[in-house]
Order: sequence, then C-alpha cells, then structure tokens
Amino acid sequence: MLTFIGGYSQTGQVNLNLKNASVKEFFKAIEKQTNYRFSYRDAEVNGKRGVTILTNGKALKQVLVEELAKQGLDYTVSGNKIIIFPAKKTVASTKEQRVKGKIIDSNGEPMIGATIKEKGTSNGVITDLNGNFAFNVSANAVLEVSFVGYQTKELKAAFGKDMVITLSEDTQTLDEVVVVGYGVQKKANLSGAVASVATKQLENRPVLNVGQALQGTVANLNVEIGTGQAISTPSFNVRGYESINGGSPLIVIDGVASDAGMLNRMNPNDIASISVLKDASSCAIYGAKAAYGVILVTTKEAKNEKLTINYNNNFSFRSNTFSPEIITDPYTVATMRNQAYYPWGTIYNEESLEYAKKMSENPGSDPYRLTPNGTYEYWGQTDWVDECYKNFSFATNHSVDLSGRTDKLDYYFSAGYNYQNGMIKYNTDTYNRYTINSKLNFHIKDWWSVSNNTSVITYDYKAPTNLSSDTYWAINRISPLDMPKNPDGTWTSSGANPLGLLAEGGDWEKYETQIRTTFGTRIDLLKDVLWVQGSLSYSTNKNRQRWAYLPVAYTDGPDRPIKYQNEVTSAYADSGDDKDIYIDIYATFHKTFAQKHDLTAMIGFNQEEYEYYGNNLDRKDLISTSVPTAGLATGDMNVGESLGSKATRSGFGRIGYIYDNKYIIEFNGRYDGTSSFPKDDRFVFNPSASLGWVISKEKFFEPLTSTISFLKFRASYGQLGNQDVGYYPYLATMGNGKISAIIEGKQPVYVGTPGLVSGSLTWEKVKTLNVGADLNFFENRLSFTGEYYVRRTEDMLTHGATLPGVLGTDVPYANAADLKTRGWELTVGYKDRFTVAGKPLNIGVSFNIADSRTFITKFDNPNGNLSDWYEGCEVGEMWGLTTLGFFKDEEDIKNHADQTPVTSYPGTPPTAPGDLKFADLDGDGIINSGAWTLEDHGDYTVIGNSRSRYTYGISLNADWNSFDFSVFLQGVGKKDYYPGASDLYFWGIYNQPWTNITYGNMYDHWSEDNPDGYFPRLKSYVAFQGGLEAAATQTKYLQNAAYLRLKNLQLGYTFPKKWVEKIGLSYLRLFFTGDNLAVWSGLYKHYKCDPEGLAGSGYPLQRAYSFGMNVTF
Repeated sequence: MLTFIGGYSQTGQVNLNLKNASVKEFFKAIEKQTNYRFSYRDAEVNGKRGVTILTNGKALKQVLVEELAKQGLDYTVSGNKIIIFPAKKTVASTKEQRVKGKIIDSNGEPMIGATIKEKGTSNGVITDLNGNFAFNVSANAVLEVSFVGYQTKELKAAFGKDMVITLSEDTQTLDEVVVVGYGVQKKANLSGAVASVATKQLENRPVLNVGQALQGTVANLNVEIGTGQAISTPSFNVRGYESINGGSPLIVIDGVASDAGMLNRMNPNDIASISVLKDASSCAIYGAKAAYGVILVTTKEAKNEKLTINYNNNFSFRSNTFSPEIITDPYTVATMRNQAYYPWGTIYNEESLEYAKKMSENPGSDPYRLTPNGTYEYWGQTDWVDECYKNFSFATNHSVDLSGRTDKLDYYFSAGYNYQNGMIKYNTDTYNRYTINSKLNFHIKDWWSVSNNTSVITYDYKAPTNLSSDTYWAINRISPLDMPKNPDGTWTSSGANPLGLLAEGGDWEKYETQIRTTFGTRIDLLKDVLWVQGSLSYSTNKNRQRWAYLPVAYTDGPDRPIKYQNEVTSAYADSGDDKDIYIDIYATFHKTFAQKHDLTAMIGFNQEEYEYYGNNLDRKDLISTSVPTAGLATGDMNVGESLGSKATRSGFGRIGYIYDNKYIIEFNGRYDGTSSFPKDDRFVFNPSASLGWVISKEKFFEPLTSTISFLKFRASYGQLGNQDVGYYPYLATMGNGKISAIIEGKQPVYVGTPGLVSGSLTWEKVKTLNVGADLNFFENRLSFTGEYYVRRTEDMLTHGATLPGVLGTDVPYANAADLKTRGWELTVGYKDRFTVAGKPLNIGVSFNIADSRTFITKFDNPNGNLSDWYEGCEVGEMWGLTTLGFFKDEEDIKNHADQTPVTSYPGTPPTAPGDLKFADLDGDGIINSGAWTLEDHGDYTVIGNSRSRYTYGISLNADWNSFDFSVFLQGVGKKDYYPGASDLYFWGIYNQPWTNITYGNMYDHWSEDNPDGYFPRLKSYVAFQGGLEAAATQTKYLQNAAYLRLKNLQLGYTFPKKWVEKIGLSYLRLFFTGDNLAVWSGLYKHYKCDPEGLAGSGYPLQRAYSFGMNVTF
C-alpha cells in the first residue's frame, strides 16, 4: 500500500551515505534534509536489518520505496508526517509471471521515476529514463501506478504484451494542507468556509504594502486600499458589512493576534501561506476577536539541511493613474468665468479680456499684467496638478533570506528593505521600511522542541507638514490663469498655498517600530498522537512624530507688502507606545482508528493583555524656524496624555471526527471574558458546529467519477461575540480643559459633568449560517467552490430610545440594534498541461466573485427618521431626487412644481432654461424632502447604493520553456457614487466661478445649440451648497463606480540550471512586472478620477513599472 494524503511534495532529492545503519538512523538522516517527520512504533522497526545506502540526488520517494521494501515496511504520508507500518503479507501465487510496459503522461511523454507495484504487497519497481518497467507479479495481480502530482491508477496486470499506462495529472490536489486555527487540516476534510491565498500573487509585486497585493485574490476578502501615500494602510473586510459600530477581521501572524498595520508592512517574501477563515465554525476557535473573520498568516521556515540563500529585488517607476483634464486657454477661461458668474457681477472687465485674448493668440507674451493699483493680474496657463506632482517617481524593494537545518536546529533569517520616493514635486516625500525576521526551532529531544520567532519592522516617513486632503482639493480649485511665482521669484498668493506650503511651510517626520518575539514549545506525550504546545508572545509598537508650521512669504505685486501663510508659527510632537502580551497553552490529540475513524480533539487556554500610553505637546511662536521645536518657542504650551488597558481570558476547544474520509463533523467552542464590559456581563460562550459529506466517495457515485472527480457538501452554524467597542464603555467619563474666558489673566480649568451610561452592556452577538459545496471535474482540472451565508449581528451598541431634551446629556448606549447580512461567493479554477513545440505548456485560470447585502432588522427609531438607521434600511442606500432633465423654456418652468427648496441661491440668478428639472413624485407642487421620515420623504426615493457589490478577481498564468507569464485583474461589478459639493474634479466651475474648468464643463454643457449636454447651463454655485440643485443627490449625476482593473502583469524567464550552476548559483530568474496598468470604469467620460480614489481628495493612486530578479545561492 502506498498512499499520499499530504500537501508536501516528495519530488525532492536526498543525499545519503549510510553503512549498516539502523532504520531509525535512516529516518533521522532523511529528516535532516527534508521537512518530513517519521511516525512509527519502536516494535515495528527494532531488530530490522542494517541500512546501507549511497545516493547522490536521488528522489526521496524512490529511496523510501526501495529501502522500506527491503525491511518489510510500507508508509503513508499525512502532511509532513511519514507514517511507517508493516507491509501487508499476501499469499504468493505459485505461478508468477513477468509484466512489462511503459508509463506515459496525457501528452505521451515518458514518466521517469513513476512507481508501479503489485497492490497489497511491497513488490514494485520504479520506471527508468524512458518510462519503462518490468518485474514479476502473481497471476491475478492488480497493478497500482502512482507519481507525485498525478492521479494514482489501478488496473489488472496484462501478460504477453507491453502495457502502456497513461497517468492523468492531479491538477488540483485535494490533499493540500490548509492552515486553520491552532492547527492544519487537509483541504478535502474541511467542513467550514476556508480559503487560501495563492502567495505567488504576492511575489515580485511593486506594491507599497501587502494589502494592495491581496486585493481580489479571495472571494469576499474585501480590501479598501486607502490612498497612494506610502504610509497609507489598507483595511480588510471579510463577507461584507459588520456592525454599525464597525469591525474588522482578526489578523493572526504565526499564531499571534496582530493588526492590519503589521500585516501591511510585512516583507511579502517572508509569507509562506495565507488562509482566510470566513464562517463561524472556522472562526469560533478564536472567539470574540474573530466575529468578522480571520486572516491567518504563516511565515516561511527552513526546508532543507543545506544552507540556502535567496535574494530578491525589484526596481520600479511610478506615475499617477489619473490626471484631470483642465482648460487653460486664458481667453476661454476668462469668458467662461464671466458667463458663469453672471448676475453676481463681472470678474474680468473688457481691458482684461483683451489682454486675455492677446495671451491666447500669443502664448509667449508676458503673463504678468500690472494693474493701476500696483498688483499683478496673472494670465498664465498653469496646470496646477502638473505643478504639484512629478511625472515619475522611483521605488525599490530588496530582500534576502538564509535557512537550513541541522540535527538540533532549524533556522530561518531574513531581512528586507523598501524605499519609496513619493509623487510630490516640492520638498521631500520619502519612505524607508526595514524588516528583520528570525525563526529558530531547537530539537532538544525527540519529543521536545523549543522555538523562537522574532520580527522587527521599522519605518520612517518624511513629507511636508501641509500635505493633506486640503492640498489635493486646493490644487484643483486654483485658477489656471494664476502663476506659481512672481517675476522676482517670490511666491504668488496662489503659489504660496499650496505649493509654497509644501516647499517651505514645515516638515513632518514620522517614525514607527514594531517588535514582536514569541517563545514556543512542543512536547509530544505520545509521538504524533498526543502533544502539548505553548507560546508566550510580547509585542511593542513605538511611534513618534513631529511637525511644524512655518511662515511662507508671498506678494501680489513688485512693490507690495509681504504677506504670509502660517503667519503664526508652531511646533508639535507626539508619541505612543503599545504593549501586548499573549499566552497560549493547548493540547492536541489526533489518531486514526481502524484506518477509517479519524479523531481530533484539542483544548486550550488563552490570555491577552493590552496597554497603551501616549503623550503630545504643541507650542506657538517659534524663536527660530531653522530648529522648529516646542523647546524653542515662547507661546503657551499645551500638553496631553492618554493611556488605556484591557485584557481578555479564554478557554477553547475543538472536537473533530471523520469517518472513512466521507463524513465530517466538527465542534468548536470558546469561553471568552473581557474587561471591556461590567463584571456581571464579561463572559460569553461562543459555540459552533459544522458538517461535511464527501459524496463522491460513495459507491453509488462511482459511475460519475470519470466526469465529476470530487463532490463535497458542507454546512455550519455558530455564534461569535464582538468586543470591539472601545475601552470601558460602561464607565461614565468627564471631559476637562480650559474655559474660553480669561479671569484675572488666566484661563481656569474646568471638569465637565459625566454623561449617562447603561447599567448593563455586553457583547454584540454574531450568528452565522453557512452552506457550501466543493466540486471538481475532469480529473480535478476544473474546480468550483460555492458558499451561501446569512450573518446576523445582534445586540449592537447604539443609543437607546429618544429621551426628552431636558435630560441635559446624550442618550446612553445600550445593546439595542440588530442587522442581517446575506451573501454568496463563487470560486472557479482550471489547470491543464499541453505540449507545444515538444515542450510542456502549463496554464492556469481562476475566477472569484462575491456579493453581500445588509439590512437593519432592529433599531429604536419609532418616527422613521431618515437621518438615522431604521428597520428595513439597507446599509449604503442613497436617497435622492429623480431628474427629468433640463427646463426647455419659460413655459416649462412656469408649469412645473416649485423647486425653490432645492435651488442654490434661489432667484440669483432666476431659474432659466437649461437648469435642472426634478420630478414631483408626491404631487404636492413643491420639490422638497418633506419631513424626512419614512412616511413623508417628499420627492426623495432610494436611487442607489454606495457599497461595493459583485467584487471579483481574475487570474491567468502560463509557463513554457523557462518563460512564465501571469495576468491578474480585479474589480467591482456594482457601486454607486454621487459627487457631492466638495468634488471639484467632477463639478469644476459649477462649484465656484474661480474653480478649474474641466473638459466636461467646456464641451458638454447645456446650451441652445447643445440641449442634450451633460451639465446644466453655465452657472456657478449650482453645485456649491450640499443638498441643493446639482449638489443634491439625484439620478442624473449618480455615477456608476464599477470598474475592472488590470492589477498586475508579469513576465519572467528562469535560466537553465546548467547555466547558472557555472556561476555558483542554483536558481536565477529575471522578470518584468506592472501594477495598476489600466482601469476601465463606468464613470462619466470626462471625470478623470481613479474609481478607488473618487473626489480627488486623497494622495493619488499610482501605476508602477518594475523589473527585478530572484536568485538562489
């Protein structure tokens, strides 16, 4: 018998030189060179004959088959365990016959080193270099043919002729091992909703953080990437909206709870595997912290006895993904502004318009026109976005790791460096990140090991103090006619803010260091049957930052007085220190009885403590701007301090049973206590259960197995608690500070009256039902995984019933709201191999898509106030007006409902043809929002939803003749966005008359000659006031923010081993890769914004072009 039920490859080679060694010494020699551990009974190996073997680069599988057969032993593989047992003895036929033949793959290529043996015996051979075999078997023999990565085949022996046996590739190994909470499981035996990330998609990417690389890789792992700034931290979500109080998945790195910041700043080359636990059954073992999913990250460790050194790098050039299209022609800008500003006044008189016309006709003319009052009138053609940002910036990543194994120690060390030069043209905008990782595992005894895992992540970031959302907004608000600097080199008013503030207005420096060390141990009480593990982890996160606001001088004419931005100087500093301690102790029992009954039991204890300390200070009136610190300032100093702590204590357990690899049942439970709630409400028990049925292993299914290779149904249900509600919400707090009045020359200190708190606050409860199926076709080449789930979040903390205003304080919080999320997800994969020009071509395609919707099912809002949650409300719903188009003429205006309540500056100018026209849905003759309740919402209805739906990812890869190629696409199938009044990139001059004029403003607005224009007639302030006219959410300008992004494209070449060995290397690959190369969206054609950076209010996202290499020594 020879079976393979693990996720480790046995194609590795071993070098052995043993003479008359014991079987145990033989096993030890293999353990030194591989990631395997042998499991056996002493009685079965003691007294066996000595092992004498000399191999140089021989396949491990071939060594095992040949040597164990000599000892009358056989083996099976489970994960990284090789389990030894006596070979079955059969009564040999008195007549043996010789069988011979050839083993080939589906392309007709000979298979070298395939195993062919007589089933039920240890009698077998390995195919030669031509795929041939020959040996004697009994007359009624059944042959069992196997090869790593291919489906094992059984067939009757045929005599008197050459047999030709074709093996089919096992393109999706069901025996893949998946990391789960406090252990690993075979993928085929999972009964919960667990997905794995193909870590290959993280490699060689010129990304700023891990989150950017994870986006789109797993169905319903939703990543909000934030902005393009180097220190921006993407946020993670699993399976949609969590709670009205927020929430996020638990992130566990090497068994220790972590956070999104640490994951994002990890060196991607250190990551060995990522699992995403989605349903309550798979998450329950982590309890309350895992109410909204778990992301499990395992880092790399030593694999081979030989010292191995890997070096990886990439060098990339980055550019902004989008840039607005702006009209800069002076005469066009001036005339359109005058038209838009009517009837408030005239911005440019006839003399100015003449000069503007001159500048348009003769661009080389002097753009500085001196007015009679001695000030400049500017007539430039400035693209302020181009002035602020570089065309390209540079970034680079480097990582090196070394690893190896000895009798007593497994070791892995790595270091990484990431440099990012930002896109801001003025001042510095640089980021440096350094990572160090160390994993040591000491084999003190055969039954006892001790380990340490230490990681250090530190970074520094330097940028202008004034680099903020105001900057990104301001650069699209400044007139293109303005100039950055005057003829004498001084800043203009428009140049000083924002460019001068970026260049001279002060620097911001941020430093952060995360250190984590974990000591662990494992004691095998019964080898590979019963073991105890424990770990103690300590982590600290220290951060500090300082910044200053310095004066920036500017003038508006040659002899005019100097003015200043940041006229009052100031300096700021703050620092923080997080400390966390984690303790885990758990025991695991795992044994298979009678080869059919697989039982696993685990019980454990966890305790976690968190502490935070922070302080800050600021002071105005700096003595010196060259050394901008609070110590060199004369103004009043403000000092603040904050601290907090909380703790959890838990007991947890798991029981799992699998019968004959067909019927799966698992129970998980955790008893959690937290200091965040009152003493009597601190503890909660969170149970879960899951079932699985591998129907493809049933006998009645056998006729279908030629088409359907694997079919499993799963179901689970469980409850989790959510404690993510802040520090001690059950305690009343009192504010303090200084009053605004000055009494006797001082500002007295005040202490505020405490608010009300509920007498009983407890956990939010999250209950999830999940059903799923795993389905593979055509010898596992084509695979499907589908999930449907319902998640109910109950007892959410929110304000209680509305109380009279005479209460004098806020309504206290209570566990008073519920919601329900329904969703589904689908993952499809296909892998195959073809022969092209005599060489194998491997291809792979994967596609995932997911959707969810969330509704409020309980909320104390008896009046149905639409400014708050209400029962039946769908999270993300957008209420708006229905746009009928534009008014055609005065008669149309006269006969329509009164739109005064939704008109910006009604009467100035009066409503005219070309203005927006809204539907009077309630027929009351006036366009308004009524009482803004469910019963009376006037002419507003639900017109869209701002949440991302139908999120998907598409991956294609191929390799042939040492070349590899991959494409990764990611997108959102449905999302609505409304450009509010602050979105200058969309509205342009319709917001304010001095705002930039977009191409859409210029070429696509209503006029008598263009009645079908996209924008209304040219009129400023129509999109200036939130909720009025164009700035009122409505159907016409509701944007389709769905998109498809070419996330990554990579092309690589791996040099033949015989070439690189000549220069002392064992592996060399060169590659080119691009990130964010293109995006297609449903946004308005002239709205030049990235669909993941709408409104242009954040640091712009970038595309990157990168090249690099992977080297192994």
